[in-house]
Amino acid sequence: MKVLAIAFATLMLVLTASAQNDSLEVNGNYMFSHYSSNNVSNNIGAGWDANLNIPLFSSKGLGLLADFSGAFAGADLDNVHLFTYGGGFQYTIRHSDAFQPYVNVTMGDASFHTNFTGVNKLYFSPGGGVDFHVAGGWWVRGGVNYIHTGLDGQGINGVRIIGGLTYRF
Repeated sequence: MKVLAIAFATLMLVLTASAQNDSLEVNGNYMFSHYSSNNVSNNIGAGWDANLNIPLFSSKGLGLLADFSGAFAGADLDNVHLFTYGGGFQYTIRHSDAFQPYVNVTMGDASFHTNFTGVNKLYFSPGGGVDFHVAGGWWVRGGVNYIHTGLDGQGINGVRIIGGLTYRF
């Protein structure tokens, strides 16, 4: 609990410091996932992804990224739930007011749950996409992330396709 309080206090300080910069981003997406391991592939259509991008060093391009996602598969896959909680970096090319490409990389915890078991593993996920300006601080986002993790000594590789809204303060 003490670690959670320290993490929350640190986040509030960073948010306060970055409030002077207009590129703080909050993002929410629908997510479609495809995972494969040992020649077995599964599509997971129901999912979400949310992140917070906090600018670093008064840069309008480089940011510290906190990323959270959840994917859910039905009874044919033993009700698999995969949640990821991670952090990393995002770089956005801000040369256009109409669209802005970005690349990111995150690492963190991948939490697998089924009807029978649950386990946490480290994940790694590079990705990228494009934000299209709609109006004011609102942008529409489209992107793709690769994800690699492991379960029971086997590598799991996946692709996550996202689409949603971003608000820039």
